[in-house]
Amino acid sequence: MNFRREHGELFQTGEYLPLYGEGKFRGHVCAFARRLGARWIIAAAPRLMMRLVGSGSWPLGDRVWQQERLDLPAGAPAKWRNILTGESLRALPTKAGRSALLLHEIFASFPVAPLGSEPEAEG
Repeated sequence: MNFRREHGELFQTGEYLPLYGEGKFRGHVCAFARRLGARWIIAAAPRLMMRLVGSGSWPLGDRVWQQERLDLPAGAPAKWRNILTGESLRALPTKAGRSALLLHEIFASFPVAPLGSEPEAEG
């Protein structure tokens, strides 16, 4: 809630960008981004979990998601931080010239992921 309070304008007026999974699990992730200037946030959650892991399990890590990915729009930052867990993620380049986050990293330890962009180092 602190992140939302500190970045209220991003949530209220930031551009809405739907995101799509790639690979055989593309229908098992629901995600979108909001962008305002250089600030970004991604909200991602698994869907149809029973088809992924069955009853009593959470869809976490590479055991479930393997090497499937969430494609990012052009201009998306490379560095991200999970707002709930503090985990750092780095987008990887794709063959299509864009970038993507690996789903097993997004859902490494928690089945919902709000990801905030990290500033790139000046250099």
